[in-house]
Amino acid sequence: MNRIYHIATAAVMALTAFAASAGEPVDTVMSVSNPASVSITESPEGMRVTVSGIDGNSGYESSYFQGYPAGARVKARQETRWYPFSLAGNRPRRGKIHHWDLVTGGLGLGMVNAPGAPQAMGLEWEKSFEISWLHILAVRYTSRSLGVSAGIGVDWRNYKVTTDTRLQPNGQGGVTWGSYPADAQPRNSRLKVFSLQFPILYHQHLPFRISGFQPKIVVGPVLNWNSHASLRTKWRDAEGNDMEEYNSGVHQRRFTVDLFGALSLNGWANIYCRYSTQTILQGYGSPRFRSFSIGWMLFL
Repeated sequence: MNRIYHIATAAVMALTAFAASAGEPVDTVMSVSNPASVSITESPEGMRVTVSGIDGNSGYESSYFQGYPAGARVKARQETRWYPFSLAGNRPRRGKIHHWDLVTGGLGLGMVNAPGAPQAMGLEWEKSFEISWLHILAVRYTSRSLGVSAGIGVDWRNYKVTTDTRLQPNGQGGVTWGSYPADAQPRNSRLKVFSLQFPILYHQHLPFRISGFQPKIVVGPVLNWNSHASLRTKWRDAEGNDMEEYNSGVHQRRFTVDLFGALSLNGWANIYCRYSTQTILQGYGSPRFRSFSIGWMLFL
């Protein structure tokens, strides 16, 4: 209750100071001890302070109005949070040194390469891409300028070939590459891997600011459950018909671990990279390559 009294006193002092600056005599306009509530409202016409309830008189109400000069402009900013979590990348809460948050974010789009893939396989980095939602939902603990988070997300990786080479099953539970049918017009061939991911990340704010924002680095492992993988090849035959071949028996490695790193320049734009420490395919005769991706990520 004493805090409310101090707020009311500060507001009244500000109003009387405003009156003094306008050339009016300074005087005590309101003195209330232990009010039940204090309401301060503002409009282009002026500011009003309303005090309700005092000791021994719950029905007490008194108000003071300070008018503004004609043509005065009032600016206000309001934030309404109707959801029980925040976007990852929000600035640390002021005044709270240690706190927990439920966060969502980490929408990423990048290019994906396949280190270790045979050159004859023809995978093209500039045409292969990764779509990721790093944190569908995560728990983050923050202490001053550092924090840790753990959550769940999803990831799609598409390794693409647009040359005369196509990806295909090798008949032994693995993946190989070969030529299109005679007189075919190749369109593209791709290997897609879908993963349920579990990132465990460390966040560290850097000791300087860029345009008012404190950059941070984010590093840590991402555990992947690679639940689905498939091959899809499209071409046009000699008669001009669009043809498509789809195979899902790829035998991808079910569990992999990625090393993740990112530089957050602000809450909206972040540069990330990730590298898989294990090979992607596990079927007999499949090429032994890993995954490396780099791109942009939002709300990290």
